[in-house]
Amino acid sequence: MSADDFPARLLLKNQVAVVTGGARGIGAAIVRRLVKEGAQVVFGDILEQKGKALAAEVGDRVRFQRSDATSPEQTEKLMEAAIKYFGRLDCVVNNAGAGGFGGPSRTFRFKASIGQSICCFVGPFSASNTRFAICEAARSLISPAWPG
Repeated sequence: MSADDFPARLLLKNQVAVVTGGARGIGAAIVRRLVKEGAQVVFGDILEQKGKALAAEVGDRVRFQRSDATSPEQTEKLMEAAIKYFGRLDCVVNNAGAGGFGGPSRTFRFKASIGQSICCFVGPFSASNTRFAICEAARSLISPAWPG
């Protein structure tokens, strides 16, 4: 299947994306792929040095911002950064998570598991909630009678 088989609205070319947890691993692969497909990307992570290195590697279609997905305030600032740098926000990839190597069963600690649960629940919820608020604000600017 080629890009010609997809409707234009499903292509990533000229889209603006936010990726949480984008400094390494799957998140870094997502950032690279989005850019390869033509998107502009703002990504956040608590791993500042890795984030800066990835942004330098990928180039001017990417912006890195240190961001902790467990913080609604930092997640909101990450979403706002997309609008600041690229003028809008089209999609969000809630990739951030916690766990570590070896899996949770090998390293289980009750307090740590609470923190991981907060990251895996609050982070994506905050990103989605912020994205929803930005979309609602944009709709009201487009037309007060927006049906959707």
